[in-house]
Amino acid sequence: MLAQFGMVHGVRPCGWTALQSLRVEAGRPFFGQDMGDAHLPLEVCLGASVSYTKGCYLGQEVIARVSTLGEASRALVGLRLAGDRLPQRNDVVQKDGAEAGRIGTAVRAPTVGGPIALAVVKREHRAPGTLLSVTPAAGGERDRPHGTPMSTQPETDGPAPVPQQHPAVGPAGR
Repeated sequence: MLAQFGMVHGVRPCGWTALQSLRVEAGRPFFGQDMGDAHLPLEVCLGASVSYTKGCYLGQEVIARVSTLGEASRALVGLRLAGDRLPQRNDVVQKDGAEAGRIGTAVRAPTVGGPIALAVVKREHRAPGTLLSVTPAAGGERDRPHGTPMSTQPETDGPAPVPQQHPAVGPAGR
């Protein structure tokens, strides 16, 4: 029924690869791939889904502490990857040889014109334009955090503008 309604309006079915590419471009994390039970909702752009008025729940004190301090220690970011290779899940994101985070999902994104990835990195490395490397699969090539949605962000040599809604991934990741 839904498919028939969509076809009348020009909607066509798409495959898993296309769905993943668009999801990563939009900065939408997928549980088990880009985040897990070791991540706080505030680290992976799900802060809007947390109730601050609900009664007691598991993890409430940690959420309240992070909310009071203003920022989580890690943040979900989009990466425009150098070259044509795709890193694997949990590949290490490095800044100047030190671990800065881990890769979640990496895809080839035709609308962006190359490979992109979602990664959770330390907050001090999340600014658009920061040069990072991904190892071991990347061979030390340099990648840049990039705001999402990635297909609408211009490619520049300098830092990309940081969206006001969320400094790590912008309005689409909320």
